[in-house]
Amino acid sequence: MRKSFFKKLSFGMALALVLGTTAHAGVAQAAETWTLKKDSKILYLNEDNQSNTKNFYDFNFKNKPENWKKDYSFAWSIADEEVATVAKGGVVTAVSVGKTVVSCTITNKETKEVVDVVSADVTVKANAAEVVINNAADYGTEYGWFIPTGTTIDLNRTMFDENGNSTTKRGVYVSDYTRWLATDMDGNVVAEDVVAVNQAKGEFTFNVAGSYYLWCETYQSAANSDTTAYDYFAVTVADETVEIEATQKTVDTFEIVFSTGLDATEFVKADFDKALVVVNADENTELVRSTELVYNEDKTLVTGVKVQLWSEFENGKVYTVTCGEVETTFTASVGKANSIVITVAKTGNLDAVKGANVVYVETDGKVEDNTLAIAFKDAAGIDVTAKDRTGNVVFEYEGDVDYFDFDEETLKLVAYEDAVGKTLKITAKYVEIDDEGEDVIVATGSIVVTAKAAPASELTSIVVGVIKANETPGFDKDQVKKHKSTIAANDEGLYIAVSAKDNWGNEIGNTGREDDEIGYFTFTVNNDQIAAVGERDGYFTAFAEGTVRVDIFYTDLSVEEPKAVRVARQVVTIKGDREASKLKVEDNSLDLVANVLKGETTKKTNIEQTATFKFTVEDNHGEAVKGLDANAFTITSDDATIQEILKKAKVVWNGADDAQVYELKISNTDLIPAITTEKTVAKTSVGVSFTVALADNDSTAAQKKVTVTVKKPVNDTIEKYTVEVADKIDVGMLNTSKAKVDIVVYGLNSNGVKVAKIDALDKYVYGDMKAYVKGTDEVPAKAAELFNATATSGTALVYTITKSNTQVNAFGDAEVSVATGGSMKLEKGEVMHAVDTVSGSSIYLATVPTGSNLVYTAKTGDYTVTVYEITKSTKDGKPTYKSVKVASDTFKVTDNKMVINAEQVSTTASTASLAGVELGKKLAWTDDVTVKAIVTECYKFTLKDIDEATTEAMNMAFEVRANGNTLYVKSVRIFKSVTDDDSQFVVLEKELGKTLTIAE
Repeated sequence: MRKSFFKKLSFGMALALVLGTTAHAGVAQAAETWTLKKDSKILYLNEDNQSNTKNFYDFNFKNKPENWKKDYSFAWSIADEEVATVAKGGVVTAVSVGKTVVSCTITNKETKEVVDVVSADVTVKANAAEVVINNAADYGTEYGWFIPTGTTIDLNRTMFDENGNSTTKRGVYVSDYTRWLATDMDGNVVAEDVVAVNQAKGEFTFNVAGSYYLWCETYQSAANSDTTAYDYFAVTVADETVEIEATQKTVDTFEIVFSTGLDATEFVKADFDKALVVVNADENTELVRSTELVYNEDKTLVTGVKVQLWSEFENGKVYTVTCGEVETTFTASVGKANSIVITVAKTGNLDAVKGANVVYVETDGKVEDNTLAIAFKDAAGIDVTAKDRTGNVVFEYEGDVDYFDFDEETLKLVAYEDAVGKTLKITAKYVEIDDEGEDVIVATGSIVVTAKAAPASELTSIVVGVIKANETPGFDKDQVKKHKSTIAANDEGLYIAVSAKDNWGNEIGNTGREDDEIGYFTFTVNNDQIAAVGERDGYFTAFAEGTVRVDIFYTDLSVEEPKAVRVARQVVTIKGDREASKLKVEDNSLDLVANVLKGETTKKTNIEQTATFKFTVEDNHGEAVKGLDANAFTITSDDATIQEILKKAKVVWNGADDAQVYELKISNTDLIPAITTEKTVAKTSVGVSFTVALADNDSTAAQKKVTVTVKKPVNDTIEKYTVEVADKIDVGMLNTSKAKVDIVVYGLNSNGVKVAKIDALDKYVYGDMKAYVKGTDEVPAKAAELFNATATSGTALVYTITKSNTQVNAFGDAEVSVATGGSMKLEKGEVMHAVDTVSGSSIYLATVPTGSNLVYTAKTGDYTVTVYEITKSTKDGKPTYKSVKVASDTFKVTDNKMVINAEQVSTTASTASLAGVELGKKLAWTDDVTVKAIVTECYKFTLKDIDEATTEAMNMAFEVRANGNTLYVKSVRIFKSVTDDDSQFVVLEKELGKTLTIAE
């Protein structure tokens, strides 16, 4: 019974289920068959992207009844067609980022009844077109961050879709995940014990000193992990404690090595020639001749300093080196040559690897001369190459001699084209003559070099980006690092810039390269309806909004069969036209003081003042705008009188390359007529309101209120003083009339208002201020110049100029005598030429002193102008003077003069002789034409930024001493004209410190 009961129960339940289903089928027959392939789906805007996603999906049914096309009709719809569209058959295509619902209504054709409505959720996302590390610049310097080991930094990032929408959260506008990486400067990911990375927080902890790149990359999912966008920046990590070690290198040079690298951006500010102290065991200070900083490979860190002294080291002496607050010692060794070390200094156009002893065979345009280097070492291993020697070097050769050619003077080694695999042994022997006149070999050394085929110029690193072209666009790796991948449709002058290196160390860019050189880049764009790119030069022109992909190919011309190989890809997003749309005000109010003078019937100011209203402009993409002219702005006021005055005001860009500040200047002399028309004014201030806006956009209006305060009656009693000078004066290569500083002293009343401009200050003081005031015992001559000879009391003003707390004696013409070869002796004065006139006090910083056509320029540095009030009183017929400092200001003198580049091409001159030339064995300046011929045969001189300058045309002098058939050249001077008629010159000087041989 129990078994039958259960059978009946099961049958009854089954029947109930069937009846229930049949009842529902009256509305939707066979509902289980009307099922979409997915009830939700994520689509992506781009079908063709790195992760191979699709921008469409076919939602059609998984199961369909028999005769479904004959018995049923289907109506597809989508809730939001701005997010996606649906076609007949259920294919949904993404349109923009967002969420919507796709639906299908199923109708029985015979009964016209709706049998079911099915739907699915649709989400449209976008891969990140760009990702930006937001807070990198907060800590940055030009060369990257500089932070101590053990530091943890917390980064964040913003992702942008192709429409420029930004988010810091995945899934809002973009779908990508982010990952954080730390790499070395070659792009290799570093271990966690070097730089620990917290992926969840974007935190980096630096455990080991070094230079790193920090990366943020976006990717779609675990299944599709290819990078879709990235950003990076450099960071320099160093230990906080720095110690030094000094090691002798040659007979007059040593090198200081820091225990940890120091930030290059801060370190270069140090003046090492002054900060470095070197002493020997006798406590006699040795003078530093020159210093040269030693950097790491990418020049972000200073790792040491190379130091050269004026004199050679004394053998066995202990030298103490003080660098800042750190001190070290070393014992000098200067012995006779004991051994010779020969190395490969340069392998073709690659710097040689120590110990490799490899040279490359000569092929057309591929390998420059291989170069050897010869160093003489004493018994202690110290390089004594620079030490004077009386012997000579002879060479011997073994091995495959016929396959090589060695120049014993220039040390250039040529390996012929069929020399691959061949070897050459070069032995150098240093020979001296002993007391009996016999040749004695005192030092020897050898090297075995192997010739190899030159490697191909494969690219080892590459960075690309869209940047603004210069007049002549070219390779600039620093500029490329600041590239953009999002631009506006109306941006002009853009190009795809490439920064790359090959395995020869050559820096390769996509412009300025000829086909017959190393190689070249070519460019293609995937959609020429949106943008175009120059095939060879990379110039980029946008036509419409959208996204394009630029593929970059490189053709290596060093291989036998050059072909274009794709090496990089740049996705560029183009937004709508760029236009100025936002104006930001820097200040809310500005004050001007109008001085209405006592007793004047015409209202005016005697001290002109100007209020500068500053603001910045941004475009519709949030970037700064600069370079707009006055016509781009409108200035209006409700006050008709003020409106008339504002017609004189113009908005101008301040013109600085690194700033976007615009300025609107209003003078109190313009505003006073609008403030008062009568002598008696009832109120002390008047508010002047005006509005500035962009001419084509009223919404950018920014209101500015300027308050002009009118003092009446004016207190014109001088209670104190102020002095104003120019901030910066450049003296290099300038006409003398331009290189001057004007010193203006104002008298102020008790309210601090300028009531007097003191044009004619009394002269510079000659020396110490106290001596100036005190004068001599009987006749205080200098102080007496300030007063009437019969005056028993009174006051006068004088000013002094100091540099580094040392007073500059600078009055009157500097008297200069010019000796043979252009040596210059200053007889009086120091730097500056003072001129006092009734219109003001000017100090000329570049002038031509009496008796010379040489332009004499002030020394560069920071100067201080100090104004003193001198009071004279007389008691018992004897005058006394007191001085009080009343005001001071500073100015800077800079010098942009050219510099001499000297390239040594030979150590021996063959076209000239010292015979008949009167030169002593002591250093002396000369402009002798024979000396010039000798030096210019061995050196190529050029002036920086002056391409057309030639040695023959240069007016030159040399500091030399002669010794037989050798000529020691300490320095060279070049006299460069600064006037069209060649009547005035500046003197440029460069130290050479080389001994030249004359082949007589």
